[in-house]
Amino acid sequence: MTFGGKSSPLPPPSLSYSRTILFVFFLEFLSSAKMVLGLGGMCSIAASYGEDDPLFCAVEATFEQQVFCWGRNESLEWPSTGPAMLGLSGGMGFMCGIAAGSQRPFCWRKNLTSINIVPEQFQNTSYDSIAAGDGHVCAARSQDALVDCWNGDDSLNVPRGVTLRSLVAGRRFVCGIETGDGGTARCWGDASLAATAPPGDVEFESLSAGGEHACGIVRKSREIRCWGDNRLGQTDAPRGIPFVVLSLGLNHGCAVRQDTHGVMCWGRGFNASAAPDRTEFLALASSRVVTCGVREDNLLVVCWGNGTEFAPPLQLSSPGVCTAAPCGAGEFSFNASSLGVVTAGLCSSSTQQVCAPCASDCSNGSFVSAPCGANDNRRCTDCSLCETKLCRGLCHLSPLPVAPEISAVGVEERRHRAVSLAAVLGAAISGGVVVAVIGLLAWCCLQRRRGRWWRNSGSGRSGDGAYGHQNGGTGTGTSGGMQLQSVGSGGIPCVKPPEALRYRLSELRDATGNFKEVNELGRGSYGFVYKAVLGDGQLVAVKRANAAQRIHGSSRDFDAELEILCKLRHANIVNLVGYCGEMGERLLMYEFMPHGTLRDHLHGGLSPLGWGLRLRVAAQAARGLEFLHKEDVIHRDVKSANILLDAEWSARVAPPDAGYRDTEYSTAPRMTAAGDVYGFGVVLLELLSGRKAYDCEFEPAGVAEWAGPLIRTGRWAEVVDRAVEGPRNVEPVARLAEIAEKCVRVRAEERPPMGQVAVWLEQIAQGSGSL
Repeated sequence: MTFGGKSSPLPPPSLSYSRTILFVFFLEFLSSAKMVLGLGGMCSIAASYGEDDPLFCAVEATFEQQVFCWGRNESLEWPSTGPAMLGLSGGMGFMCGIAAGSQRPFCWRKNLTSINIVPEQFQNTSYDSIAAGDGHVCAARSQDALVDCWNGDDSLNVPRGVTLRSLVAGRRFVCGIETGDGGTARCWGDASLAATAPPGDVEFESLSAGGEHACGIVRKSREIRCWGDNRLGQTDAPRGIPFVVLSLGLNHGCAVRQDTHGVMCWGRGFNASAAPDRTEFLALASSRVVTCGVREDNLLVVCWGNGTEFAPPLQLSSPGVCTAAPCGAGEFSFNASSLGVVTAGLCSSSTQQVCAPCASDCSNGSFVSAPCGANDNRRCTDCSLCETKLCRGLCHLSPLPVAPEISAVGVEERRHRAVSLAAVLGAAISGGVVVAVIGLLAWCCLQRRRGRWWRNSGSGRSGDGAYGHQNGGTGTGTSGGMQLQSVGSGGIPCVKPPEALRYRLSELRDATGNFKEVNELGRGSYGFVYKAVLGDGQLVAVKRANAAQRIHGSSRDFDAELEILCKLRHANIVNLVGYCGEMGERLLMYEFMPHGTLRDHLHGGLSPLGWGLRLRVAAQAARGLEFLHKEDVIHRDVKSANILLDAEWSARVAPPDAGYRDTEYSTAPRMTAAGDVYGFGVVLLELLSGRKAYDCEFEPAGVAEWAGPLIRTGRWAEVVDRAVEGPRNVEPVARLAEIAEKCVRVRAEERPPMGQVAVWLEQIAQGSGSL
């Protein structure tokens, strides 16, 4: 049915998460204005560009600087004995890198990660950068910046005596930036490309190489300038826009803007429209028809272009190359302590750091709330949180409204009430008890005539929001402002709390438009749920029993259900606010939930929920179910459609159709507390994966049968929903996966009690700042 002891500490994850769990330390706002990217440039992420079997690799965002790789629909295991990498460069069917610490070259072919294919005469030389092309490799020495090349023909031999930095390699050429105060680009190998290179008076900050073309970021203007083959528009980079990161594929290019760190792509052979919108990046790598980037908000890798089968694993990538040089003007140095996490750093050496370019602006819908500093990038805040004139101007919002003056009618009404109340108090003070009672009754009648009867009129909890979701705020089919009157509670079982009142059937018919279908919020085995607008404007959800329930049920059963529902009052339960039992009807009135059900948001097209809100919803829903179990009430139908979101986006569990005690149904499936835990585990897996509880388009169709084995074998990252923005910290998500797996275990005795689940989830939500 849809409607709109001592705490135990959370145990450490006991699953074999392999190396993935090491990535719980999130680092943010890192990049490098001196990055060398593209097919053959060195960066923290790189791509090979083989026609048949391309490969992506990235350096982990931990001080260990290990490597993780993935190909077409697969992830590749990097051996524990593999060297830590400073940076990577992809060639035609192979990958190269510079080892952290020794800075020696290491190249390998896909699964042959233990075999270094660098010629022996170069394996013990230290290099600052490396660039891989079709089969050739060039590297700039650390000692003197001279360049060594191997596996190429004579045309690829670097000119003697030339010292270079920022090497990049294309299919049949190599380029670099001459060292010293200048920034001249120098290319060799492909004569036609070298002939079109910019003149020596153009100074570059960084370069990138494509298949048969090259581009660079000009030092002063930070605009992109390209040369070489342009048959598919691969050199038609955006003009007049400053960039800080550049990456070229075979016939396309992508770059990160300086102002917002958003990405722009070009090239007629590439699906440039697939580039993520309103997403900030720190590093890019391009293959033949795919570009992948390291997101600024969470260091997760996302890919786009013509090959959607390149789904990266849920691991954190280092956003730049560690360096011992100080950060330059317009850059900041990452400071781990500013994140409030315990980490040994991003680089294996304590003397190194990653320098990031400062952004100057924010994407549409947000504004700069703090400028870039020495140890932190600029901060952006959503425009919906703007409360000052300055930010409203930046967000192009209308001026703050001026508080309206109290109307003459409002003043007169308040004065009249004050006089009435003063008369009552005066009578009491004068000792006339009878007179005081009469005065009090007269005052109450006056307020009732004004539509202000003593029951809740929309303020407080029951008016915050309601049971269910429907487009529109006021509904249709109401009585045109007709005042709804309540009658005395008499001998009804719903004595506590007094908020739950008995209503007349005629009142609820008017409030729901005679139960019109247009006001229907949902339906279930019990009956239908309608949105109702009471005479005082209060929104409620009316649950109407179907014909079968009305025929076969008795007034005694209805009274028994009311007695239970009246006790179920909790911040994370949809609370009862009224009822009607006239003329054989069975009508229950609940708080209205304006943001609908959890199922609506996960599977029904409503706004998707971010990870922070998902963690909070999980913790709050668990508290609601824990409360039911403490009252010896089994829900029996725990699912995402029965978890609702109120006006404050807090989770509320829809009350069960009828209360059943654990002892009465202990042998029935899904009718025990352990059954509720299983159902809640399925909800957690829906939150984690974005998949429906049961979907015939998948095999296996059940989310528990699919996700449970993956989580148990340490492959929880394959379960995580990629349709939403990645989490800023993966540790809470990893623990959420572990808890969900415990809840859906086949043997009921292996499932944790709901109270323990609530404690675990609350600890996760609080630790991540979601509560």
